[in-house]
Amino acid sequence: MADGHDVYGTSFFTTYKASSNIKLFGRYDNLASSTLDGEDTPWQQGKDGQLFMAGVELSPVKGVKISPNFRFWDTADDAQPNTTYLYLNCELKF
Repeated sequence: MADGHDVYGTSFFTTYKASSNIKLFGRYDNLASSTLDGEDTPWQQGKDGQLFMAGVELSPVKGVKISPNFRFWDTADDAQPNTTYLYLNCELKF
């Protein structure tokens, strides 16, 4: 909440229902921050970057959802490594 310390981004999300119990999904985020007067790099460059995510949501029975997904964070700061994540989300509804 400081003057000139702006953060902006774009995000896209899509899903595709392959069958009654299978959904495919994908997401893309692009986050960036402004460059302050007199500086060469954005003020929050360590948190700027692009996120790519894709996965599948499986619903084998009513009330159960299993979602393996892949996430790749491409940081805007070359000094920080890019990271790859594999997740398994589960939902149980009673």
